[in-house]
Amino acid sequence: MDKDKRIEELEKENQQLHKKIEELSETIKLLNARIFGKKTAKLDKNQLPFFQRLN
Repeated sequence: MDKDKRIEELEKENQQLHKKIEELSETIKLLNARIFGKKTAKLDKNQLPFFQRLN
């Protein structure tokens, strides 16, 4: 295999890996937002007696 062809293959592989990194980074960003993002805590009316017993 000649040197130019090998360089071309490595450049293609490099581009593919960069694309995969971008995809995985976006997945991590979305999962972090889902796990650690803003949440609204809603109290179910059936939970209220439980919290009243704690006092």
